Amino acid sequence: MTRGRKHRHVTQEEWRLWKAVTQEITPLEAARLFGDEDDEVPAAKQPPDPPKPLVKVKAPPPVKPEWSAKTPARIKPANPPLDDFEIRRARRLGSGRLPIEARLDLHGLRQEEAHTELVRFLLAAQGNGLKHVKVITGKGAADPDAGARPFSLFDDNRRGVLRESVPRWLSDRDCRPLVVSFTEAGRTHGGSGALYIQIRKKAGK
Repeated sequence: MTRGRKHRHVTQEEWRLWKAVTQEITPLEAARLFGDEDDEVPAAKQPPDPPKPLVKVKAPPPVKPEWSAKTPARIKPANPPLDDFEIRRARRLGSGRLPIEARLDLHGLRQEEAHTELVRFLLAAQGNGLKHVKVITGKGAADPDAGARPFSLFDDNRRGVLRESVPRWLSDRDCRPLVVSFTEAGRTHGGSGALYIQIRKKAGK
């Protein structure tokens, strides 16, 4: 048979001591002991976003200036104009005091042939350094059948066709680089059926 433990009664002095100790103790809040469901759990730190790659921006191409002082614009020179033939020069040629260095006779040639021979003759004269030449056009013989045919500017058999055409050819752009001036020849050299021509010096000479 087990003997029961006897309960001792708390003395009045022990009770006052316990009461004094419990008054100095501050009870902990339940939320601090066990946590509150409403409290937010701090989120885990996310790793930082990787840096964005650098985008290379192409520089615009340099703008080329339309004009530069170092590269002046090339201007094509115009054909030189014809000068008036000096009267004194014509008189000296007519009197023989100034020599005629070459002559070309266009008698009997059609217009196309005459034009080709004229340009060839002037080129040769300039290449040889000649100064004064004579071209014979002819005054044009009377055509007995001229009245029976209609008038035409392109009729090679028309009277004086070369006499009219050669001065026009000498004024064209093909001949201006070769000719300085021209005029009707003196009476001793054919008069109105021939021309004195002053040859232009070749460039660089």
